[in-house]
Amino acid sequence: MRRGDDASEFKRQSMNAIKRRTILKKVTFISMMIIAFFMAIAVVLAYTIE
Repeated sequence: MRRGDDASEFKRQSMNAIKRRTILKKVTFISMMIIAFFMAIAVVLAYTIE
């Protein structure tokens, strides 16, 4: 009985780790896009303000 509990606990932890990794990828991608957007605006402003 105990062995099955260990296996299900390991499976649950693995699934949670996959979910966390997926969420982290999305957050990182969105934050990088926001940074790139603001950098592009800064470049456009730098060339137009001259």
